[in-house]
Amino acid sequence: MSYNEQERAQLKQALLANGVVPQRADQVVDLACHAADRAMSALRDVAAAAPDYGVGMMAFEIALQLARSRMDATFERIREYGRTKGVPQYMAAVDIRA
Repeated sequence: MSYNEQERAQLKQALLANGVVPQRADQVVDLACHAADRAMSALRDVAAAAPDYGVGMMAFEIALQLARSRMDATFERIREYGRTKGVPQYMAAVDIRA
């Protein structure tokens, strides 16, 4: 799953609207999309190794829920860490449906 130019442009616009300079916004979007692609790929690869389709699908669904829970908690911790380090905090709601 690779993010298309429109999705990347939306993400970049959200960053620019929050004062991120264009070159930095491009770097952030590239790294974010790459990381998200790798995470999803890893989840799919592990589920694909299941002995049958049903086991793989159930494992994939549970893995998504576990990852979402862990990511939500990590998101909160990283935002707090950023605040303590004086890193600018940018808010942008991301909702790209594949």
